[in-house]
Amino acid sequence: MAQRMADQQELSEKMAAFVGTHRRIVEDFGRSLANARQFLRLADRSMEREPEETVTMLEQIREIDLLGHLSTQIEEYRSIAGFFLPGEGAAPEHDNPLLVQVAELQQQYEALLEEAEGQMEAIEKLLGTLQTRH
Repeated sequence: MAQRMADQQELSEKMAAFVGTHRRIVEDFGRSLANARQFLRLADRSMEREPEETVTMLEQIREIDLLGHLSTQIEEYRSIAGFFLPGEGAAPEHDNPLLVQVAELQQQYEALLEEAEGQMEAIEKLLGTLQTRH
């Protein structure tokens, strides 16, 4: 009985560390995507006046590859979160706040991934537009 409680305590500590680490990672990606969003707005406005500089800026954003880094990170997250979360389609236990947080982080990662994909599409569209003009 004491060993089981110690094992549960250790698991809870590992889950808390996991959640804390990934909460910071999600926040960092959120800030990076917000910065990229701002650069995309600037690029959209500067296409006419400074097309060459705009291309350079868009290529630099693309080279940072937030989508690639985020895709790798979410796969790593899923592989570990799968040990904590219930099976596909099952809801996490609402009496275990750490499991709820693991599930919420999964949703946040998915939202960030969608935004990163949308930003990459916007970059490609703007670059395509600029390249057809010149």
